[in-house]
Amino acid sequence: FGSGIIEYCSKIKDSVKVHCLGLPDEFIEQGSRQILLKLAGLDAQGITDKILSIL
Repeated sequence: FGSGIIEYCSKIKDSVKVHCLGLPDEFIEQGSRQILLKLAGLDAQGITDKILSIL
């Protein structure tokens, strides 16, 4: 889904910066949803850290 948004923004020459967040292309261990999101950097803190690194 994110790649579609990026493609659309590039076609309309929009100046909005778009960054995709998603699961890594690797095997993910078993665990609770909360643990898996944290390992992938997709929990609240991981998303916050990513946003702050972009700004």
